[in-house]
Amino acid sequence: MQDNIQPSVDNNQEIKDPGKINIETILKSRIILFFLLFIITIFILIFSVRLLSTDKSVPSSTPTPTADVKATLAPFPTFPDAPRVEGELIMQYAEGQEFINLEKIRQQEITVFLEQNGVISQEKAYDVDDGPLSRSYLLRLREGVNVEEAARKIYELPEVNNVQPNTEVGLF
Repeated sequence: MQDNIQPSVDNNQEIKDPGKINIETILKSRIILFFLLFIITIFILIFSVRLLSTDKSVPSSTPTPTADVKATLAPFPTFPDAPRVEGELIMQYAEGQEFINLEKIRQQEITVFLEQNGVISQEKAYDVDDGPLSRSYLLRLREGVNVEEAARKIYELPEVNNVQPNTEVGLF
């Protein structure tokens, strides 16, 4: 005698077919994935905005020498064997830090600092409107001022890109 045994099936339970695609599960997975991507994108945007919005401007304060040494950018050709013009320096302001574009108070601070370090006049070295030469100034020093020492002190100003003794350069 054989009993006909049939699997008992709960009416509330559905028999799952392994070959059948469950759309509901796929939709839930995609929603979770899109939510995670959205959260990651928000964090990246917040981080990027913070990096871009950091204040990189030079604060307006009294000039004080810095402890770290600037890298030599040498925008001017240097001629170590050329004769020097006695008591003169060529100074170049950094890009975006041109003297005429600085706040009046900062211009006054720099002028006082230059005077304290032996500068008696500051005038544009070249008659050009743009490029590195437009930021170049001829500095005349008081008689007896050490040119190299004055150049070292002036070079420590954050607005200054380069300072060097003025030299006489001619064709061969």
